[in-house]
Amino acid sequence: AYEQRIRNVIEGAVKTTLPEFHMVNVSTGRDFLTQVITAVLLTAPVVIGGVVSGFNIVTEKEEQVSLAYRAAPLTSGGYLTARYLLSVVAGTINLVCIAFIFGVAAKLPMLLLTSLFALPLFASSPLLIGGIAGDKMGAISMIKVLMLIFLVLPIAAAFTPERYQVFYYPFPM
Repeated sequence: AYEQRIRNVIEGAVKTTLPEFHMVNVSTGRDFLTQVITAVLLTAPVVIGGVVSGFNIVTEKEEQVSLAYRAAPLTSGGYLTARYLLSVVAGTINLVCIAFIFGVAAKLPMLLLTSLFALPLFASSPLLIGGIAGDKMGAISMIKVLMLIFLVLPIAAAFTPERYQVFYYPFPM
């Protein structure tokens, strides 16, 4: 049925009759690329939680809301803890939703445990974005750098010799 629909589309586009063909799945399971994409999509929600919190810090800097915190009883530690918790909660909610969408809800405890050990790394993203970026354009530039660190470097671990794998342990994949 699927092959026939493809055949009809192609024949309609080129106005010729195509030879008979059949699609054959030769995969023995989930290939490497599918595993990498799944790992990235399951890791990305936690990074997104940190990015949202970082953008909130930048917005507060731009609108000078942070000046009001000087008069408030909120300490610097309390402010950073609130930003950290926001990124953790947003990332965890996103991770749970993505796990259900991907159909890997049975592995959710393992994913949450992995995310728990990666929290110090993810908690640094709102602080880096909010601390370094002066405006939203700077925040977008910081996100590009963080995505390189959080997503591309762990994928590179798959192609790194075994003796150098220890350098990739801090990354959440």
